[in-house]
Amino acid sequence: MSRSLEKSAATYDLAAKLAADPTTNLENNAMAFVSGRVYSMKGDSYDAFEEYAKAVEAYKRSVSYYRENNSYQWVLKLAEVQGTLADVYKKQGDYANAYDVYSELRATYVGLTDVKNSAKTKENIGYVLFKQGKYAEAIRMYRHVDTLYRTLNQPARSSYCLSQIGEIYSNTGNY
Repeated sequence: MSRSLEKSAATYDLAAKLAADPTTNLENNAMAFVSGRVYSMKGDSYDAFEEYAKAVEAYKRSVSYYRENNSYQWVLKLAEVQGTLADVYKKQGDYANAYDVYSELRATYVGLTDVKNSAKTKENIGYVLFKQGKYAEAIRMYRHVDTLYRTLNQPARSSYCLSQIGEIYSNTGNY
């Protein structure tokens, strides 16, 4: 671990400890929001230095704090951290956990009625299904996302989904 990462992690730990200290007189909501932010940033630091196990741990703590409130601002932060957590799992090749977190993220975006980000999340689900060898499911997901992108008038994203379907057919046979 590099010296700058050690300093960064120690500083984030201190910030989290301070936010949780009852003598700081932070309301529970403020303490949870600050703690969620601190652990998200700590996860970002670990991710940048490819310390993925530690990044996952920090992001999971952040997610737990952001789940404490259902306000729009909190749910947006929750979605941001869920997406980053899923991406870290994907980087590691841990497609089963990536699928689970992307599925949670999809539900978060559906709750926000955010169709564009929901489509992007479903695209990521198609990718992890493909990487898990679940080809028929991946094709169904990519077809569904292609339809969403066409509705959203995003031809580049639609084209990408179709190219992924083509790659699956090319590499694996007719599903």
